[in-house]
Amino acid sequence: MKVLLVYPEFYIDGGAEKVIVKLCNYLTEHSIDNSILTKRMIPEIKSQLTETRIIEMGTLENVQQMLHSIYTDFDVINVHNDPTQLLVYPKQMNAIWSFNELPEKIQLGGVLPENEIKMVQKFIKKIVVADERNKEKVKIVYNKDSKIVPYGIDFDFFQLPSREDMRNRFLIDKNDFVITQVGFIAPTKNQIESVKILAEVKKKIPNAKLVLAGLQLPEYKKLVDEEIMKNNLYTDVIFTGKLNQEEIRDLLKESDVALQPNKGQGSWLSVFESSACHVPIVVSTEFTASNIVKENDGAVCSTIEEYVNAIISEQPIEKMHNFVKTLTWDNYCKGMVEVFVKSLI
Repeated sequence: MKVLLVYPEFYIDGGAEKVIVKLCNYLTEHSIDNSILTKRMIPEIKSQLTETRIIEMGTLENVQQMLHSIYTDFDVINVHNDPTQLLVYPKQMNAIWSFNELPEKIQLGGVLPENEIKMVQKFIKKIVVADERNKEKVKIVYNKDSKIVPYGIDFDFFQLPSREDMRNRFLIDKNDFVITQVGFIAPTKNQIESVKILAEVKKKIPNAKLVLAGLQLPEYKKLVDEEIMKNNLYTDVIFTGKLNQEEIRDLLKESDVALQPNKGQGSWLSVFESSACHVPIVVSTEFTASNIVKENDGAVCSTIEEYVNAIISEQPIEKMHNFVKTLTWDNYCKGMVEVFVKSLI
């Protein structure tokens, strides 16, 4: 079996990128030929792949042209992340969409063009999601069924002791109450809401701090800064910039709460990695795995008041922590290979 994975662009080392790396390395380990087609890939990602062939084309238009010229060389075309599901058009190929989240147009309150819906209905053979919530979204938006294959978590990695005192690094007092949000600083991650939440939390916990860990979309960062200034939180919000996995682990271990008030965009791994670190999690109702969080005693919120109450309350964490132990990359990759094989029948 030969598998081609298609991804828009590897410009950060985030959750979606980790999923692809784990899957490709698993395929290689099990003697399944695999290649990646993308606009570009940063060296940091390339170094994590073992024997996967990488085809970089510079633009999405070039990616689509290359896909249409080589797809017959592969048994499975596994597309990841919007808009790669549209690049298949108008060819009939064995296309499987790893659906991580709805297109950003919908996340930000817009409407998906009817032609994009029809393209998915006609040219995507199978859809794979990580949880029941995304399965429901696929059904509602595209009127298609999907297969649930949960992602994995590097649980043992997050049990390792910290290498660095992250509070000292970011000048956070050892007695401060630390709320951490890991993720790209962007509208779909909704850090403006996080700042508003902090402003209310500080009325109850004056020494609360908000740590925003991740690369920044400059235009959105300006809006976040404006919200910080409006609430006079200049010294209470810390931007860490890009962190590697060890640094994220060490930061989470120094945190009192992990916050994700996002608008349905990703953060699946960030949330459950926090749980692996024994940190209570507080997520939005729009978080794709909010049903899993709720079933395992985590806090799911829709209003600032709910967020504040969840953050200042002592939350049970053992049930969620134990659940995360069951999320393995081996299970995820086995599940994906099973989908690939069945698509050939």
